[in-house]
Amino acid sequence: MIFKLDYETIYIFYALITLVNAYSLSLMWFEHRSRYKGLFHWVLYFLFKMTAYLLFLSTSIQDPLIFKLLPHEVKIVALIYLSFGFQYFLKIQKRCYMAILFSVLHFLVLSYFTFIVDSLQYRLIFTTLTTIIVNVVLLIYIYRNTSVAQRNVAKPALVVVMFMIQANIFRLIVLLTQDISSKDIFVQPYWVGMTEVITILLSIVMVVNLTRIVDRQLQHDIREQEKKFNLTFQ
Repeated sequence: MIFKLDYETIYIFYALITLVNAYSLSLMWFEHRSRYKGLFHWVLYFLFKMTAYLLFLSTSIQDPLIFKLLPHEVKIVALIYLSFGFQYFLKIQKRCYMAILFSVLHFLVLSYFTFIVDSLQYRLIFTTLTTIIVNVVLLIYIYRNTSVAQRNVAKPALVVVMFMIQANIFRLIVLLTQDISSKDIFVQPYWVGMTEVITILLSIVMVVNLTRIVDRQLQHDIREQEKKFNLTFQ
């Protein structure tokens, strides 16, 4: 028999994990802030994710804007900051406006399914769909606007983004095939909860891999400086 998932505990645990992730990256940002841009955007990515799940836990707040709409939108805003982080860290000149556009569309659709047609299932569906689209846009954006060397540096984190896309595709299939009549965010199908658990694990892997790509970039810069020094010396 499949054990029952406690969604409230999952959200509390996820909020704590994202707080620890933000703290870990903030230490790296403080050390390398003058050398690399974009690190603070990744800190904001985890802080916004934490805020979203803290808002989900605010069941005592009856305001539909705060409890029903805002948490989902904050999750998408977090992805925008993840995109900005890659943009500035990899020194990409071309701006990624497509992700912002989908964020605005997501807010409009979410507003409809909050204030006009109150449906938790559709809010979950469109948030998951937007998450998939924004992550795919991020991968295409990086692939088209970076060199092979830049992509190799960012590869560890991009692999995690691909796993996030797959996890959200599975989540979307579950949401589309099951009827969620309840309006309580803590009453969802078992497999939706399992995707939340997978997201927690990927969040931990993501902060590790973001740290790795900073180290890889640092090593790359050191090698380039050594080459320039050797050429000058010769």
